[in-house]
This record gives sequence, C-alpha cells and structure tokens, in this order.
Amino acid sequence: MTTATLGTSDLERPSVEALSSFWTGQQARLAGVLGTAVPAGSTVAFLDYPVHGNTGDHLIWLGTERWLHSIGATVVGRWHVDNFSYPQLATDTILVCQGGGNFGDIYRFQNFRERVIAAYPGHRIVMLPQTIHYRDPARLRSSASALATHPDLWLFVRDHRSLAIAADAFAGARPQLAPDMAAFLFPVAETLGCALPKAPRRDTLNFFRRDRE
Repeated sequence: MTTATLGTSDLERPSVEALSSFWTGQQARLAGVLGTAVPAGSTVAFLDYPVHGNTGDHLIWLGTERWLHSIGATVVGRWHVDNFSYPQLATDTILVCQGGGNFGDIYRFQNFRERVIAAYPGHRIVMLPQTIHYRDPARLRSSASALATHPDLWLFVRDHRSLAIAADAFAGARPQLAPDMAAFLFPVAETLGCALPKAPRRDTLNFFRRDRE
C-alpha cells in the first residue's frame, strides 16, 4: 500500500478569513446548543478530565475549559475517573462530563458516567459532545436502562451515526448534534498564548497514537 503526500500545489489553502468565518460559526453553534443545558453563570462540577495519553482528549479538555470561562461558569471542582469521591454537591450544581469518543463499551469511562447518573438523581447531568460506539448490543441496552432512570440528563453527540443511536436508545437524554468541544480552541495562537509561524515548515503532519482504536 502506498500513501500520497499533498503539497501546497495539490490543493488551495483556505484563506484566513474563510477559516475564521468557519470556526467562529462552529463556536457560535456549539455555544448556542450547550447554552440550553448549561446557561451562562452556572455552577458546574467538571468530571472525567483526561489523565491518559490521547492528545485529542487533551485538546477537547482545553476547548472545554475555554468554553466554561467564556460563559462565566463557577467550577466547584474538577475530577477524573479515578479520584472522584462522590461528594455532596449543592442541588443547583450541574455535573458536566468530558466529551470525546469514549461513550460505549470500548473504554471504562461509560461505566463511570453511569455510576454518576445513579449517584446524583437530583442534579442536572450534561455529557458534552461524544461519539457513541458499542460492540455488544446487550451492553447498549444496559446503558439505555441506566440513562433512562435520570430525569434531567442531557446528551450531546458530534456525528450523525451517534445521533441515530442516541435517538433510538437514549431518547430521554435529549440527544442533540453539536460540534466537538475542540472548536473552542480557535484561534489557536490566542488560546495557547503563543505566536505561530506565518507559514508551516512542513506540508505533512504525522500523528501517532497507541490505544484500542
């Protein structure tokens, strides 16, 4: 199998104006959808931030933090799957779960979310944009039963296939389509507080990862 590398002559690079228009549009769409579940000024407990090596999840986390700052949220705590002690939280605290691609039975994070759902029946729980994938139909049915017990659950997904699964199995969680949280990283230079080169030094970026995907 051979791979081809695209150079600058193979396709036209989008203009800065086009990129800005696209990403600000995505941010506005995402902010508007999320605002129905997490209004500006909300008190939030942020769960499931990544402590693993998937760089994409860290970018999603960074975008999430930028969104929380932009809406003036009061974050009472940040926990990951292994250090959450199920504290008593004020009833107006919204539990917000990290988005990404681990909603399903590939990783253990869905088990954590379902334990949180069972432990906080009186709190709003919001799952930020996810991709859903189940290998075992029985596990999907088990998740559907777990989510159906909660009266104020919000599930956002980031692709149409996941939306179809959610509409069928998790209808009570108000599934809605939304862009990925990493959209809030734009513009990257301002987000990271650094200056980027005016032109890329390479035309190809190689990204390597080692996990079950």
